[in-house]
Amino acid sequence: MSDAFEPQFVAEDVNQATVARLKAREIRHPEVAVELGSQLRALVEQHQRTRIVVDLQDTRYLSSTAFATLLNLGRLLQQHQGKMALCNLDPDVMIGARIIGIAQVAPIFDSEDEAVAHVSA
Repeated sequence: MSDAFEPQFVAEDVNQATVARLKAREIRHPEVAVELGSQLRALVEQHQRTRIVVDLQDTRYLSSTAFATLLNLGRLLQQHQGKMALCNLDPDVMIGARIIGIAQVAPIFDSEDEAVAHVSA
């Protein structure tokens, strides 16, 4: 398990988007998911980023709390007239994403380039 207080992603500005590449292979524990949510919210609330791509290329499992974190980020961005997209989902993560209906707040793309193009438009 990664330390909940370590950075949970690496952020990089690409075109007009901020890409948050998750580092964890699995986010199972609620405290890690909550910390991820805090760090992602800081992109919006402290750094005024409103076009965010969450790249899940290295992530193979997300708990329900982690999915809730992503849903909450998408809703927060909508309140700030922003956009969010997800990309590079593992097939197992994709199943969970579809079950919770995350596409209502964040479309899912196969590649980072497609996701960046969507949120930058």
